[in-house]
Amino acid sequence: MMRLPKLEGKTGSTELNRQFLGYRHVDAPDEGAFYEMENVTSERYPLMAPRSPRAKLYTLQNPGGLCAKTALAWTENGKLYYGGEAVADVSEGEKTFVSMGAWLIVFPDGVRYNTADGTVDAIGQKNVTDGTVNFTLCEADGTAYSDYTVSETEPEDTTKYWLCTGSDPHCLKKYSAATKLWNTVPTTYVMISAAGIGRNLAEGDTVTVSGVLDSVGADLNGEMLLQQAADDAVVVVGFLDETASQTDAVTLERKAPKLDYVVECNNRLWGCSSEENEIYACKLGDATNWNCFAGLATDSYTVSVGSDGPFTGAAVQLGYVLFFKENCLHKVYGSKPSNFQVSMTACEGVQPGSAKSLCMVGSTLYYKADHGVMAYDGSVPESVSAALGGVYYQNAVAGTERGRLYLSMQDAAESWHLFVYDTETGIWCREDAAHAAAFATLNGNAYMLDADGCVWKLTPAEGEATEGPVRWMAETGMLDPYVLDAHYTNRLQIRLWLPEGSRFAVWAQYDDGDWQRAADFAGRRSRSVFLPVILRRCDHVRLRLCGVGPCKVYAMSRVTATGSERRERDSLNG
Repeated sequence: MMRLPKLEGKTGSTELNRQFLGYRHVDAPDEGAFYEMENVTSERYPLMAPRSPRAKLYTLQNPGGLCAKTALAWTENGKLYYGGEAVADVSEGEKTFVSMGAWLIVFPDGVRYNTADGTVDAIGQKNVTDGTVNFTLCEADGTAYSDYTVSETEPEDTTKYWLCTGSDPHCLKKYSAATKLWNTVPTTYVMISAAGIGRNLAEGDTVTVSGVLDSVGADLNGEMLLQQAADDAVVVVGFLDETASQTDAVTLERKAPKLDYVVECNNRLWGCSSEENEIYACKLGDATNWNCFAGLATDSYTVSVGSDGPFTGAAVQLGYVLFFKENCLHKVYGSKPSNFQVSMTACEGVQPGSAKSLCMVGSTLYYKADHGVMAYDGSVPESVSAALGGVYYQNAVAGTERGRLYLSMQDAAESWHLFVYDTETGIWCREDAAHAAAFATLNGNAYMLDADGCVWKLTPAEGEATEGPVRWMAETGMLDPYVLDAHYTNRLQIRLWLPEGSRFAVWAQYDDGDWQRAADFAGRRSRSVFLPVILRRCDHVRLRLCGVGPCKVYAMSRVTATGSERRERDSLNG
């Protein structure tokens, strides 16, 4: 009697997944994670759901950036807008916005707008005279010394000041009846007066004076601290033998360094220059003065750094100023110029072109480095982007909303991707191909300016007009890639909430073939439904869940069957 080969019986198992793990663009993502994704959010974790529709607020022409204080601000066609109203003139091109107190400052223009009283002025100021310029020896308050004796030797009249020309340098002296001696006035001042010479300048400003003729007083050229300032006159420390005038133009300029990146910290603006390889801080509470070095705690500050390469970004984290290069970061310690110190940490710095990726979420600073997205809590930056796989991204721009990091990046093929990282769960999601030029956060809501000039509110309030139902998709990797026994998935079971008007579908790719629709379901009323999906037997399968409109996936289980090992060997042997 013929004996037939013995075949092992089939056994089955059920894989139940009740936790959404987000986007994991790796060869074998975990159960509950997806290799490809579009418009899915972790906001309803542990459920999977599509993102909320966005609301388009404005369409701007030639925008230069977006920011927020107590209202949204942006630049468009050479104007600065605040709360939807044009408030100042600026140049066209990309801008950096910095908030300092009530001031909103626009770089590189240096224009600033006071959001409290509507004042508009500039950090830099340059006044050039046109006409006669008068120079008068005076006291600190501008009162002229009109009655003094000029001589080489002591005068007999001790009631007047004595301008001594017998000493080198010349000096002003005053007689002391107590000591019977002529005492030198320690500091003398010069009033420079001309129409408009002090316009938009203020007491305490440090200005660069140029154009004063040698015959008047060459020592009046150079950096000067203004003791007094009015539209038509300023007072500086100086000395004159006699009242003088000239018709040649005199220039007073309040200068600011050319800065690559600017931030605000502890009531100072901080900036850096790659050209000079230096870090700067303005005078305490005064964004207009960067060259005031009077030995006071309120002074400006400048320091050179020894690291190589250009600066790639700047940020503030937990009260410390950070300046990044591609392979390091510089951290500023201290509370005043006399104790400011700059340390350097060798680490993955900000990727060139990704300065806008620097974003604080809670107490952690996130940014795009060359090899991934980094999280910096004050110690050593660590990567949080393993889920993004080995794809190279660049030109990143970041924003934040309610503990989530929005990150718009460009891949090597120049395609754009908008990712969202949930800092509480560690879950990544990919939304769509949005190319963000800037983000802003106002009252806890994130706003995005895209490359087409549209301003979007990313999570609109109920009742706000939105873009319409969102198309979404989540695609698995190959299921069970590490199982060696002969097996296949024969049934899929999904528990989901699908309201009326929404659609949900399941597609399957068998053995790397074409995608085939396995199930399609339309929501008829807002309720939870159970959807069974029968799959074809194959060696391996990938699944794609997709839909249009609101949806919540509660759980998904796969029923797998294990076949005969002998049968599998026979099939391999032909």
